[in-house]
Amino acid sequence: MENFNTNFVIRLDSFRYIANRYKGGTMLELTKKILVSVSFDRLLFQKELNKALKWISDTEELKTFKMWCIGEFGATYPNIISRAFSGVVV
Repeated sequence: MENFNTNFVIRLDSFRYIANRYKGGTMLELTKKILVSVSFDRLLFQKELNKALKWISDTEELKTFKMWCIGEFGATYPNIISRAFSGVVV
């Protein structure tokens, strides 16, 4: 349990650091930064991508985000991106 708490605190602190450094940016821009920062880990990337897709409601923003994901991570995580966007109407 101690390992979980340590990892959680480190991740929470990392998120706060990113959020504080990025004040004034849009939520989409912050999400992109988070995806870049967790792209080293397949499961974290998948989790953060799915979270992002839950709150993006604007169709144009979703299209732009999808194209950005494909451009940035399409070679690394094609299956994750494909599955994540398969349930989303773009």
